[in-house]
Amino acid sequence: MARQVFSYHEPTSEWVLEFTYPSLAGTHADGLEVVEDSNSGVSYLYVTDMSSDFIAQYHKGSDGTWEQTNLFQYNRGTGDAVEGMGFGALGHFWMSSTTAHMDPESASCVFEVGGR
Repeated sequence: MARQVFSYHEPTSEWVLEFTYPSLAGTHADGLEVVEDSNSGVSYLYVTDMSSDFIAQYHKGSDGTWEQTNLFQYNRGTGDAVEGMGFGALGHFWMSSTTAHMDPESASCVFEVGGR
């Protein structure tokens, strides 16, 4: 099922569909972050799915259309379910996660992906 990304259009007080992207092999979208490339000044939007090992990178062109510019795969090998994503410290993505869908007694964790 396709995922939808919306933006808020303040002059009309409406949410506007920006683009859709395909499922990243997860059950639903559960991570979105905008990161500016410090070298080029270009902003990229990153998305991931809850139970996926992929982060997709999108860029908005000068004509207003969005395109996927990269698809990154990571594998922690633990079956973690992403419950949120952020970017910042050390130039890395940080995911909050839980394996509760596999083991109700398991603890939540935070892990890092990528970096410079």
